[in-house]
Amino acid sequence: MDTKKQKPSEKQDSSKKKTTAKKQEPVKKQKSSNAKKSSDQQKSTQKKTSSKKKETAEKQDTGKKKETVEKQKTEKKKESSKTNQSKKQDVIKKPKTKETVKTPEKQEPVNRQESKTASKKQKSYFVLACIIFMGLVLLITLAHHRSSKGEPLIVMIKENEVFDLDAYIKESQKKKKLTLKVDVPDEGVTIFYTSEHGGYRYGPSIVRNEDGSLDAWFASPGNNSTEWDYITYRHSEDGVNWSQEKTVLKPTKGSKDRCSVCDPGVTYFNGYYYLAYTATADAGRKGYNNSAFVCRSKDPDGPFEKWDGTGWSDDPEPLIAYEGDPNGWGIGEVSFVIRDKELLVYYTYFDIYGGYEALARADLVDDWPATLRFEGSVCPREHQDSLDVVYVEDLEVFLAFSIEYRMTESSRIIVYLSEDGTDFKKAETAKTNVMNYAHNLGISKGLDGHITSKDTLLAGYGYGRGWGRWSLKIQELAIRYDYK
Repeated sequence: MDTKKQKPSEKQDSSKKKTTAKKQEPVKKQKSSNAKKSSDQQKSTQKKTSSKKKETAEKQDTGKKKETVEKQKTEKKKESSKTNQSKKQDVIKKPKTKETVKTPEKQEPVNRQESKTASKKQKSYFVLACIIFMGLVLLITLAHHRSSKGEPLIVMIKENEVFDLDAYIKESQKKKKLTLKVDVPDEGVTIFYTSEHGGYRYGPSIVRNEDGSLDAWFASPGNNSTEWDYITYRHSEDGVNWSQEKTVLKPTKGSKDRCSVCDPGVTYFNGYYYLAYTATADAGRKGYNNSAFVCRSKDPDGPFEKWDGTGWSDDPEPLIAYEGDPNGWGIGEVSFVIRDKELLVYYTYFDIYGGYEALARADLVDDWPATLRFEGSVCPREHQDSLDVVYVEDLEVFLAFSIEYRMTESSRIIVYLSEDGTDFKKAETAKTNVMNYAHNLGISKGLDGHITSKDTLLAGYGYGRGWGRWSLKIQELAIRYDYK
């Protein structure tokens, strides 16, 4: 503050001295000579230079004072800024130093809260993942547990909404390809032996009852003259020991089945056993020009009444009539499956040009033959015999069993597979323990034509080299199902 006040006074003194010097100069010029004038001029110049030196010195002093003041101010500012920066650096450096020591609890409050929330989220996610995993394990474990009635496992998800785990597993299996492995583990049991005088049994229809017992129907010789074949019946508790044979169906004299009844195929619904058979009225073409017929009874061993075209009586009409060339084999060898409240009727069609396995559908009513709806071929006839079709409940697929290369030394069991029962493809064969010259196979199944993948299956077929000299073998089939 004092330095600023001194500046105008110093300037005034210097200006006064200049004015006085200027006034004295004319007096001296008059009194002195030209020599003195030069000395005076030198003196005046010296004074001027001295005054200038004083001014510059004063300016330098004032400048220095200003610089010192400004330096002091800047130093104060620097010090204040340094203190602020040091504080900031302390705040910033503290987390870093603490991180090296790994003490996150002393971090800045915001970071601490964020880390806590993040850790809580991670823990909650982990717990949720564990719960989901354990739930899935529990559901998969319970998937194969069923009630005593065989109902599928149903899991409640929320009100008015259910999750059918069995349906989910089946749907996932459909995305994979089902493969089969068929084995005949042993030689089985021959339940009928032919003789040198002839005799035969073949083409059995085998039904497994709910108690595990078996009912079976067979094609057998007729009266060896006008009636070529009859159908017989036997019962077994274990598939090894069988009851005495009983003839349960014969041709009706003078009717359209008068020459033969053979190739039985049996199902059961609405209180009746329905037995389909192959028959003909063409005595001149023995074994040809056949049609399919059907009869029914309340008991497995009869008596049976035959479909007559409008109802049930003793005047049979074909269930499916053959109208091709009479020199063709015709229609017959029926196999039944009940599925989706429909009766599926599989049968052989074979004319002089070739053959195939065909399908018709019917309603499950008393006069169901009148409701037949024909769908055509489901499998071409190549080297195989007639097909016996089953439905595998737990896998929701159809299988068809037959003999390939029938009545030859190469005869073997062949299995066909279909997802919907309308298109059968060759899946597997088995030759080990299968008899040579085998033909006309029947497979054990439920009264509705169903099996499961866990069932023990029995196959029955005729075998023998000479025509009309055929023994009958019953063998166990082991089937392994794999999805790939």
